[in-house]
Amino acid sequence: MEANKLKLLAIDDNRDNLTSLKAVVTDRLPGAALLTAMNGARGLELAMAEDPDVILLDIVMPGMDGYAVCRKLKQDERLQSIPVIFLTALKTDQESRIRALDAGAEGFLSKPFDEAELIAQVRAMAKIKAANQYKRLEIEQLEALVAERTRELEQELAERKQAENALRISEERYRNLLVNLETGIVVHSPDTSIFMSNNRASELLGISIDQMKGKAAIDPAWKFVSEANTPLPLDEYPVNRIVSGKQPIKNHVLGIRQPGKNDIVWVTVNGFPVLDNSGETTEIVISFIDITERKQAEAALQEKHDELTRFNYSVSHDLRSPLVTIKTFLGYLEQDMAKADTKNVARDLGLIHTAADKMNALLEELLDLSRIGRVVNPPVEAPLQKIATDALGGVNK
Repeated sequence: MEANKLKLLAIDDNRDNLTSLKAVVTDRLPGAALLTAMNGARGLELAMAEDPDVILLDIVMPGMDGYAVCRKLKQDERLQSIPVIFLTALKTDQESRIRALDAGAEGFLSKPFDEAELIAQVRAMAKIKAANQYKRLEIEQLEALVAERTRELEQELAERKQAENALRISEERYRNLLVNLETGIVVHSPDTSIFMSNNRASELLGISIDQMKGKAAIDPAWKFVSEANTPLPLDEYPVNRIVSGKQPIKNHVLGIRQPGKNDIVWVTVNGFPVLDNSGETTEIVISFIDITERKQAEAALQEKHDELTRFNYSVSHDLRSPLVTIKTFLGYLEQDMAKADTKNVARDLGLIHTAADKMNALLEELLDLSRIGRVVNPPVEAPLQKIATDALGGVNK
């Protein structure tokens, strides 16, 4: 604070003392302002209203002495940073000085005072006031920053808690979904060891979830086989294929021979690597979809196809026999007609009709079979050979 801009407050019940102070301030501190009050109550009012840089305070005053005024000043947060210099003519002993310091005063001068000493103390106290104000401003700014940062942290904490709650709910939903999926899910670390799986994967692989954790992708607990029912080569294991190529695999058909079982569980495998920003694999996700029933149905269908092929061959073979019979007797018929052998012609026609009727009956049975999809009255063994034998009637020409 510059000297010519100082604002001083003098509190003294003696008007002459105030006049003397005003003269000293005007002479020694040109441009400084001196406010005056003749009692403690008025002094407190002016201190509150004007916020002076230094207060010059007498001790002995009616109503409220200087000690009481000083204590009130120092108890008020708005006024406590104003330095107080006691000026007294009556209370100059050591005990009075101690009481002044206990009340919170920063200075003490006896009347009559040395003008140079007074001005020096005023200047020093003004600097203390400026330092206190600066410190208070810093504290206020710091408190404001702390309050603002506290609000921000509270907001961040609330948002984080909200995000954590949302994440927890999402994880619970994901966990429930994962556990109850009909698709087996296994998650591997980059070294191909398993760190997460679901119930369906446990069922398909034939090993508990707890036992599965930490196991490598290739483990003696289970064996993968190819579609040819041969052991799967090492580099064909789904996880190894993904690790080596960092590319997803789709609908890769594998057989799983579960521990202690001979039957094979057939699955389609899909998998993909999860990569970080640098392209490194952070985890590998593998899914298993059970297609055992489909494979069994395909095998059963193939078996039926093979049976139908054999049946068609048998039918075509058996149908050929009566056709040969008919063709043969047509030849006999032509010969007998050329000879005008009416007896043999009649016989030939009868045998041809018999063979044709038998073949027609067989064809009707085949049509019935195709309509209902099953054999109701299966024909006797080699029925068409019997038809041919009956048609020939034991005739040997």
